[in-house]
Amino acid sequence: MTQGFRGTFRLALAYWRRVVSHAPALFAASVIVSLAGSLLEGIGLFLLVPILGLLGIAGAGDSVSGVSEAFRRALEWLGLSVDLGPVLVLFLGLMLARGLLNWLQTEITARLNNGFMVALRTEAYDAVTRANWLHLASRRASEFTHAMTAQTDEAAVGAALFMRLLTSAFSVMAGLAVALVISPWLTLAALACAVLIVLPMSYFDLRAYRIGTRGWAAMQGIYEQLSRHFAGLKAARVLSAEDRYRAEFEDLAKQHGMQGIALSRNSAASSFIHSMAAAIMLSALIYIAVKTGASNAEPVLLAVIFARLLPRVQGLQHDVQSLLSVLPQFEGLNRLVTETRAAAETEISAAPAVRPLTREIAVRSLQFRYREDGPLILDHLNFSLAAKGATGLIGVSGSGKTTLADILAGLIPPTGGAVLIDGAELPPEARAQWRRRVAYVTQEEFLFNDSVRANLLVARPLTTEDEMWAALQQAHAAPIVETLPQGLDTLIGERGTLISRGQRQRLCLARALLSQPDLLILDEATSALNPVDEGEILGALRGMAQDRAVLVIAHRISTVAWTDRIIVMAQGRILEDGTAGALQSNPHSLVRAMSSLEQIAGTEAP
Repeated sequence: MTQGFRGTFRLALAYWRRVVSHAPALFAASVIVSLAGSLLEGIGLFLLVPILGLLGIAGAGDSVSGVSEAFRRALEWLGLSVDLGPVLVLFLGLMLARGLLNWLQTEITARLNNGFMVALRTEAYDAVTRANWLHLASRRASEFTHAMTAQTDEAAVGAALFMRLLTSAFSVMAGLAVALVISPWLTLAALACAVLIVLPMSYFDLRAYRIGTRGWAAMQGIYEQLSRHFAGLKAARVLSAEDRYRAEFEDLAKQHGMQGIALSRNSAASSFIHSMAAAIMLSALIYIAVKTGASNAEPVLLAVIFARLLPRVQGLQHDVQSLLSVLPQFEGLNRLVTETRAAAETEISAAPAVRPLTREIAVRSLQFRYREDGPLILDHLNFSLAAKGATGLIGVSGSGKTTLADILAGLIPPTGGAVLIDGAELPPEARAQWRRRVAYVTQEEFLFNDSVRANLLVARPLTTEDEMWAALQQAHAAPIVETLPQGLDTLIGERGTLISRGQRQRLCLARALLSQPDLLILDEATSALNPVDEGEILGALRGMAQDRAVLVIAHRISTVAWTDRIIVMAQGRILEDGTAGALQSNPHSLVRAMSSLEQIAGTEAP
């Protein structure tokens, strides 16, 4: 986070520029309305001079009599009598106009503030949706959620604060202009004292920024804890871990609440010191004015004007601290968007077209590491996948299977070697195009809290109902949907919790088929299913492999025994590659050994 006065000032200036550039027309309108309102307020203050004259407080020898004479002539030119009634009516008319301008200013500020909030939130979401997979996988989901909800709301509040600061500043300048006309030397003395008061207030301003920084970090912790808890809600319930989660959340909530209290205390202390110093300054100036022989009107008018200005100045100070407290939100949001934009993929419309797969997907000397100085996750892999047929990929956890699948799906680029589609290398800028020809089903079912129909349409929005039923039939999911209360329009709950795990997997498979992929990848998609459900899905896959390339990733030999070939991986390398029959007949084959162990385990299972 930015530290010190200069850094904070630069951040505030960057924020101001961002607000202005977002809606320059609205900003200009706000400035014009604020200036007009301040002008009317200044004229209203000037009207106090003839009012005092009419009340007999300001005499002919007063230094303010020139102002009274000017108003008298103006009223006569307008055809109004120099009487208390017309003057008060004019004063009320000015205040009415001022009130209407305030109303208009509120409307403009609301439009600017909410429009800025929408722009920030949309910009952040757009950056996330365009970022490459490696960048997204390296960040916490709660970080993005926080950025596009509470952080955006807080960052946008500064737009309204800036508008209010402008309005208050213009009003203060209008009041000072009137005071300068009435008593230049007293006004200049008051300004000098005000500078002496404001300078120490910078301590409270910087403290507001630091408190805002700690509050931002505390709120981010709350989002992270909520994300972690809700992601494992079922496990937390089974493990009876609710008390621990409640204690953690309460601690984080208290930390965030303490920052709010600290900010209120900082504001209260600043306001108290500011009010007392201003009151002492005003009293001293009036006392000096009276003792030095000033007229009766001058001290009275200055007291009235400064009494009106004091709340404005205090409001300015409060708004400055409020603005500084939300700047860390803008700084964090801006940094996240900048970093995420830097990780953007090439736009699909700008990427070179990828032709449909007709022969094979070839992997040549493929290497991958997550960091430049990190270990090799994939080490010089070489193999091919036929355009039609099924390949099984097995290996223990950490062998690199999922990383390889992510590269084949176009989610991440290799750090060495190449992926060739029908002999043509797949360049990084074409990965987004290639992903349109790939369907990827994982063990974590991705389903919305919506109807079956809506979940299927995610794959292809213009899909017809007949095409939906055909995909459901191919995935052995049609009988399931037919028995649901509303068929395709049945709601399946958050993440599909209103249907069984096997049913969810079949719906995901049907959805994948609707995209008519050239390559279908199943990454442990059947690992948690019972033998009956798994057998039905594997049976469906046999038929799918006749029209496309199918890659089945699993831990068990039984899951991939039906495929045309099996690849065995360990520590990022290919240990075995061949047909199931050839590997099973080889006495030294790992596939044969793993198959024997599975059979023994199955025999001994109760």
